[in-house]
Amino acid sequence: MIESIPMIVLLGAFSGAIFGRYYRPVFVFLYDKVYILLKGLLTNPFLSIVSMLFAIASVFLFALWGNVFSLVISDENWVYFYRPYFVGILVGVFLLRLSSENKF
Repeated sequence: MIESIPMIVLLGAFSGAIFGRYYRPVFVFLYDKVYILLKGLLTNPFLSIVSMLFAIASVFLFALWGNVFSLVISDENWVYFYRPYFVGILVGVFLLRLSSENKF
């Protein structure tokens, strides 16, 4: 078990930054698959599916990271992981925007 709070914070921030930087391939994959399934169910498919897909990808990947890191982070120190994780996602998305040529 990792008991060092600075190590847990760095682990959360680093893994969140990686997710934020590389979310596009997962987002595009989910968009292609789910859009086909839900195309006829929603009234405004673009806005509904875009927001739904980002939420699904974020929660699903956070759950996967959580399952991996729950083996080494104790329950009482879990709060020190997930807060920096979400801040790291924002940093990763910002770094993606800085590095992209088209400046989405």
